[in-house]
Amino acid sequence: MFKLLGTLSLIFALVLFPPAVLAVVSNNAVSGDATYPIKRLLEDVIYTVASINPVSKAWFAAARSDRRFKEVTTLLANGKSAKDSLQELVTQTEVAAQQIQQIQDPVKKQEAIKNLASSIQNYNQGLQQVSGESAGNTTASIPIAVVQNPTFPESTVVPIPVVTPSVPARLPSQAQPSSKPVIAQVPKSTPFPATPLPTKYASPTPAVPPVVSTPARPEDNQIGQAIVQLEQISQQLQLQSIIESEKDNKKTKINKESTKQDWKNSNEKKEDTKESKKEDNDKNFKGKKD
Repeated sequence: MFKLLGTLSLIFALVLFPPAVLAVVSNNAVSGDATYPIKRLLEDVIYTVASINPVSKAWFAAARSDRRFKEVTTLLANGKSAKDSLQELVTQTEVAAQQIQQIQDPVKKQEAIKNLASSIQNYNQGLQQVSGESAGNTTASIPIAVVQNPTFPESTVVPIPVVTPSVPARLPSQAQPSSKPVIAQVPKSTPFPATPLPTKYASPTPAVPPVVSTPARPEDNQIGQAIVQLEQISQQLQLQSIIESEKDNKKTKINKESTKQDWKNSNEKKEDTKESKKEDNDKNFKGKKD
């Protein structure tokens, strides 16, 4: 008996060991890795098994959305293209929202809607953060230009004429009259050197760097589109949550009214029973009196 149990245990171990190893090895695989198809295959098998119950099916669909988000962030952090993974994230989140609609229990349905809406908010915040970090790593430094001031030409010395009057040898009163004309001396100008102006030299001055617009990367556009689509899914979930709340309130109101009506009918029935008993008692009393 023990030998048979040992043999069966060994067979189960050999059968279950390879899938377990593959699940562990491919757990952190992303699109493009050799073990990524194995990861997706195992997910499909588990999803098929979980599809028996609508609650577990919706829960696992939301878990697959978390796995797609983790793959997207890993690819973007490593500088790889995540176009296909972003689209799969949006598609899988839509599938999870559709599976939640199949839940019949209103309490569990509201809980699933709340959890998925919170996950979508985390997705958008994580995508914005990863997009900002990758954009900051790829920003090129802009050199600061140095522009010299214009050089002014050296100032030239311009002579300023200074008039120096010549003093006559004799006073006018002592001068002898003469019939010859006297030619007066023309005052001569003596050049006076002007003070030269200081020469201006060029000094380097840092100029304001020009504003260079960084072109948008394809990854940023893809991330922006995914965020918009995820936000639309979140809004649909919020609307569905409001509808379900109104249904619950309406159902509660109907139940209260039904309970109130039942209580009223019960009281009326009791009153009728009392009246009937009173009439019977009155009849019996009259009969005895007669």
